[in-house]
Amino acid sequence: MLTGLFLSTLFFLSYCDEAALAEEDVFVITDANHDELIAKHPMILLELYAPWCGHCKRLAPEFAAAATKLKKAGSDVILAKLDATQEKKAASNYKFQGFPTLRFLREGHAIEYTGERTFDSIVQWVNKKSVPTAIVLSSQAEITEVAQKSKGFRVIAYLPEKKVKQFSYGIGLDDLFAHLNLYVVSDKSLWGDKKAGTVELYKEDEPVLSLSGPYGEKKSDNLACTGGLPFGYH
Repeated sequence: MLTGLFLSTLFFLSYCDEAALAEEDVFVITDANHDELIAKHPMILLELYAPWCGHCKRLAPEFAAAATKLKKAGSDVILAKLDATQEKKAASNYKFQGFPTLRFLREGHAIEYTGERTFDSIVQWVNKKSVPTAIVLSSQAEITEVAQKSKGFRVIAYLPEKKVKQFSYGIGLDDLFAHLNLYVVSDKSLWGDKKAGTVELYKEDEPVLSLSGPYGEKKSDNLACTGGLPFGYH
């Protein structure tokens, strides 16, 4: 009986060690380190969880494996978890109703994770969302070519260099705008009389919709709240 108990104890300790090692690449966010980690890492897939949640326990090994895979691949994205039942100050920064809730944080924006909760799906989704999608136009000829295309939805944003990444990550990777082809003009010599933050939307033969900025201010923080994308752009 003692031998059986001893072996059971060894097995339990071994299991705990393996579980700890499996999650070594998942960052743990607390009230104390939240702001520092968010500032240090521009892209984070965050899991808000509860220790008693069965779904969270099932997700844990998939989440940990994805974290290790991304780390080994040299990804700029980290995976992190936050115990929303204990670290309530940090958790208050995010919208969640149940557990686990996954949010992708990038350049100050938080969007819902919409992929499946498996190792492969997490890696594929994160890789897709971590790549800027806006194409930089560097000449008047390129701008004219995009403007004169007859098919598809095109968006040309006239932004200073410091806003390009925010636009590309903040809007360009949002599923709501996945059907839009995004372009950025950061060379001010190509702006003409346009102000910084001007966004032009093109759709086939319909009139060009021009939205004024400056992009990044609360009144026009994203395309969804600047007129609701009329002319069928949404």
